[in-house]
Amino acid sequence: MRIIIYFVVLTLNIAVATYTFVVAIKLGQVTESWVGIAIMAGTGVLNVLSAANMIDAIKEVIKSKG
Repeated sequence: MRIIIYFVVLTLNIAVATYTFVVAIKLGQVTESWVGIAIMAGTGVLNVLSAANMIDAIKEVIKSKG
């Protein structure tokens, strides 16, 4: 059951990171606010790092079951 939750969180992290990067690109096209773009890009990077941690957690769960 834990692995299913990890996969759901991984999927959500990837979706949110993708959406955040798209919003940062759109924000960059509409405004010249580098602060907003940097905040959005930073948030996207944090979501990618969280997704990487979920991949490691999934590996550990698979390793402990096998």
